[in-house]
Amino acid sequence: MSDEARATRPFPLQDVRLLPGPFHEAQQAHGVRLLAVSPEALLLPFRLRAGLPSRGPARRGAAAPAEAWDLGPYLSACGAMWAATSNPAFRLRVVHIADGLQQCRERLDDELLDAICELAARALRGTSAPEASADEAAAPRATDDPARYGELLYRHDGHILYVDRFIASVLHWPELGLRLRQLANCPEQGAARMLIQAAERTRLRLRLRQPGWCPRALVHVNGRQCAEGRQPGAFIEIDRPWRRGDEIVVELPLHAPAPQHRPSLLLQPN
Repeated sequence: MSDEARATRPFPLQDVRLLPGPFHEAQQAHGVRLLAVSPEALLLPFRLRAGLPSRGPARRGAAAPAEAWDLGPYLSACGAMWAATSNPAFRLRVVHIADGLQQCRERLDDELLDAICELAARALRGTSAPEASADEAAAPRATDDPARYGELLYRHDGHILYVDRFIASVLHWPELGLRLRQLANCPEQGAARMLIQAAERTRLRLRLRQPGWCPRALVHVNGRQCAEGRQPGAFIEIDRPWRRGDEIVVELPLHAPAPQHRPSLLLQPN
């Protein structure tokens, strides 16, 4: 892992929102699968051990059997979706399970149950704790979890903002009072357009990763070319004061067949 990677952090999930496009669709489909699982089916083994009756149907639908999920990973997945989307359905699902676990906990002395209850408490906070560093080893884990796609798009280090992937999304950086809005999905669109919204004039070093499939990238700020990249996988840096309404356009001409259009593939490290 490079020194640069050690010094940077992804943004919390609640600070990144995907906009309509294939990645947003994959995230939404993931949420539908999660909500198709019956929480009572997951709670049933604990209720039986505690001598408690189930409070509802133990199974709902054949498309998402509860056996496909362990309770801990399911709570983590719902917590991540709550942070990534602010959809209250995922928080309510965690509340339902947390209440059931607490009832069982009053009758059982079980360290595993204590650990799962703590996991439910973290999920209820609706926050995401990203990896301490944005090392490449963490990327495969996030590419397999659509709730965590947002962790792979942006990183920061003080007043340096890294844009690792050009995917339609909104980043909110509350400490700087800054928002960055991406309005394109690449590579199917030949350019990425970004808009800056800042509460006040803010000096920021912006580093844009040139995709591995793109041999040459041109960067324009407010209609004027200001940088060029000729090294796929490297960063193009722009260091300047930014103000509300600034527009960044990154031309990404494709001179070879685009990678397969599957979100998990396009999110792999360059």
